Amino acid sequence: MTKIVPFLCITALLACAGTAAAQGPIAAGQTVTGALAQDDQAQSDGSRFDAWTYSGKRGERLTITLKSTAFDAYLTLGRGDGGAFKEMKTDDDGGGGSDSQIVVVLPADGEYVIRAGSLVGDSYGEYTLRVVSRA
Repeated sequence: MTKIVPFLCITALLACAGTAAAQGPIAAGQTVTGALAQDDQAQSDGSRFDAWTYSGKRGERLTITLKSTAFDAYLTLGRGDGGAFKEMKTDDDGGGGSDSQIVVVLPADGEYVIRAGSLVGDSYGEYTLRVVSRA
């Protein structure tokens, strides 16, 4: 019985990792790849997204670009506010075609959340997300 419990714990962790694998921190100058799937987090309109965190500094100018050939990209930048997500800026086609791009000067030091998502609810597939910082 003692060998079954560690096995079950590891299995449970691996199962949870599948839905969170595309989420994590992103740094300035970094490009990450991900994929939207049916089991990703959903916005109130049903569209799916992956959440990436960025540790920013007050006055930092960011250019965030989301590109996909599989779906119409939709970017949202915000912050956590008492357990809720507080949206700061969104973009649908600012990156050209159906790609998204947000250019913003950060108002404060701290953690920001970048939601890489689709404009339409039942759209899934691969994407690239890039963050560029200019002080």
